[in-house]
Amino acid sequence: MTRWATYLTLGLLAAVVYVAPGPLHANETLIGVVGLSALVATLYAIVRGKPTAPLAWWLLAGALVLVFIGDLIPDGPGAGLADAFFIAMYPVMMAGLAVLVRHRGRGAGPGGMIDGLILTIGLALPSWVALIAPYLHEADVALVDQVASIAYPIGDILLLGAAIQLVLDGGRRSPALRLLVASMAALLAADFAAGVLTNADTFGQQVWLDGTWMVSYVLWGTAVLHPSMARLAEPAPVRSEILLTRTRLFLLTCASLVAPLLSATDAMRDGDWDYFVVQLFSIALFALVIARMVGLARRQRALGEELHRRHAEERFGALVRHATDLLLVVKPGGGVSYASPSVERILGTELAATFLLPEDRVTVRAALAAAARGEDVTPFECTLRDLHGQQRIFEVQLTNLVDEEHVGGILVNGRDVTERKAFEAQLTHQAFHDPVTGLANRELFADRLRQAIVQAHRTDGSLAVLFLDLDDFKLVNDSLGHATGDEILVEVGRRLDGGMRGVDTAARFGGDEFAVLLENVDSYAAAEAARRILNLLATPIRTGGRELTLRASVGVSVALGGDPRDAEDLLRDADAAMYHAKRDGHGGFRLFEPAMHADVLARLELRTDLQRAIDEGELELHYQPVVRLVDRTTTGFEALMRWRHPERGLVSPADFIPIAEETGLIIPMGRWALHEATTHLRALGSLYRMNVNLSAKQLQDPGLVHDVREAIVGIDPGRLTLELTESIVMEDTDHAVAQLTALKALGVRLALDDFGTGYSSLGYLSRLPVDVLKLDRTFLACDEPNLIAAVISLGQALALDVVAEGIEEEAQWRTLRDLGCHYGQGFLFSKPLTAEDSLAAIA
Repeated sequence: MTRWATYLTLGLLAAVVYVAPGPLHANETLIGVVGLSALVATLYAIVRGKPTAPLAWWLLAGALVLVFIGDLIPDGPGAGLADAFFIAMYPVMMAGLAVLVRHRGRGAGPGGMIDGLILTIGLALPSWVALIAPYLHEADVALVDQVASIAYPIGDILLLGAAIQLVLDGGRRSPALRLLVASMAALLAADFAAGVLTNADTFGQQVWLDGTWMVSYVLWGTAVLHPSMARLAEPAPVRSEILLTRTRLFLLTCASLVAPLLSATDAMRDGDWDYFVVQLFSIALFALVIARMVGLARRQRALGEELHRRHAEERFGALVRHATDLLLVVKPGGGVSYASPSVERILGTELAATFLLPEDRVTVRAALAAAARGEDVTPFECTLRDLHGQQRIFEVQLTNLVDEEHVGGILVNGRDVTERKAFEAQLTHQAFHDPVTGLANRELFADRLRQAIVQAHRTDGSLAVLFLDLDDFKLVNDSLGHATGDEILVEVGRRLDGGMRGVDTAARFGGDEFAVLLENVDSYAAAEAARRILNLLATPIRTGGRELTLRASVGVSVALGGDPRDAEDLLRDADAAMYHAKRDGHGGFRLFEPAMHADVLARLELRTDLQRAIDEGELELHYQPVVRLVDRTTTGFEALMRWRHPERGLVSPADFIPIAEETGLIIPMGRWALHEATTHLRALGSLYRMNVNLSAKQLQDPGLVHDVREAIVGIDPGRLTLELTESIVMEDTDHAVAQLTALKALGVRLALDDFGTGYSSLGYLSRLPVDVLKLDRTFLACDEPNLIAAVISLGQALALDVVAEGIEEEAQWRTLRDLGCHYGQGFLFSKPLTAEDSLAAIA
């Protein structure tokens, strides 16, 4: 049982025990306990329930406190201190009720307030006649007693008005409100009865009156404990008018007739029959006028509803006349009984007796037949021709209104969705096609590949997937701009699409990666297709006033009958084959072989291990001496990165540096190498220099200059030489020159590594702020002294130091020394040394 229901049950039981004969009959302590429980319940509800408008409930609780104090003061002859507390209760309780009415009553309006005043005045008149007026004519009653006796009924009248306003304020009629009003009704009824008995000198100890007051306390406590008490003061919804219900009309009529009825009763008691008849006529006139006013009010409401209905019909008619939807009413037996003006505007034909059938008339006829049978018809689409002969798509919905008196047919609502369908088709195309080339994208390609695999399994057919990657496209894109890069991609897509059969699918996966799906081909045909694609791409592309020749690497994965591989497997295998084709040299293709998997897996494992190597300190630097060729004296070292794998041992840089470049790990690795090398440079002493290699990604890193500045703290910047290859500079020359200029401003030296292997070295050399040319080992291998002499002379002409790499034989050393080459390095002098061995070598 809930808290409020338990309280109500126990409280009513206490009232019955008080009234009924027994040990607690007329026990005043029981009244005090019940009154105190109502006060405690109110305080509990305020603190725990957190009601809206808490001020109102605190005022009502204060009124209960005054009543409780008054009950504690013993009664005496005449008016006393207890009466002062009882009378003080009225303004406090009225204030609390007024706050509630103010919070709730926005929906009542002036009409509700007037109704409340009518009921209050009507019900106050008997109190005046029975309770107030007799005391005004008693000359032998003390003034204090007279004021107290008049104050009680006046306070009850004011409470009655507040209670009536609370009921008529238009707010929600919650259980807490009903219980609260019932409590005040019991209080006012008991007060009125007590006043009447007091005037008749028969008050005495009326147990039933005390029981009524107890019931008032119990209803009050139940009201505040009910959950709806917390929302009792919430604002009422705004109403446009107060409806004149039968109950409200009956109460207003009764209140209006109270005065003439009392007058008629007095006249009959006094024998003044003339005045009695006058009052009877007054009562009749009151009743007739009210009846007439009620009729006028109802007539006005009916006229208002009729006017509203007509406005609604006119509004609906205007909407139909200007609607873009097709509205038709088709008779059950066929034929059109109504067609909206939009039919003629859109279709150019005024329908009178026949239904305009679309091209897919079978669907429409079946839907109309189903609707006529009372079945629910799902909205469907059909095609109509407008007055210009253009096809329009309409979404049609059918509603059976055959039983509607004013319709008598099937309502056909057709909405033009042509533009929406076109937009949906455009969105679908964008979702499954590459925005640059217009080819299929990865999602569409994968879907078609899955379908082709299903078809191949069903027919024991075959298919092939070609994975294509443009060689050096990033270099072209960065050098000539993204707009030129997009033009190239569009041309590649056009050539791929034009060179395929109708059943084949060409797609762009993003960047410079493309894929081709070939159906019903064997390995030989797939290889021929790869050759054809390479030949198509080999034709120079003219863009921006220049001709560019592209090459691509293609991987081919063929699935013959019964092949268990799915779409993901075939794409993965073609990617693996493409990687091997690129590794073999640009512009070729490779067919997938199972052995390629092991290579790819090993590469993936190496990539994972490389991340761990950085975190766990498995990388180390070895230092190869750089010697002065005249006397073979060590002048510095080149820092070379090595990876000591816990299982594979020492991993070659050729195996892990490209992976680091691909994954971006080269940036943290290069930063580590820079700081490690400069730390070792401090240990070598001021007589030696240190060369550190930079990668392409490091040169593009905005934080490179900051990293170098931090690394050279405490050492002469001129002792650090940063090496970079000419191919790195060529990827984005403008950016490279800017970065190198910023590095040069720090005081470090710059070296161009592998000089002479690129096609543009001499053209760009004058733009680069370099200090050193490093002669590539290939010059020594080809044994061309004249070519070597030319490069050395170029370096001397530009005031650059020349360092020869890969010196392994005495004859090579002597040749370079005689040609005037300043410095060199190679296995002839020393292999790369550990940090400890390099320190020992110069000791």
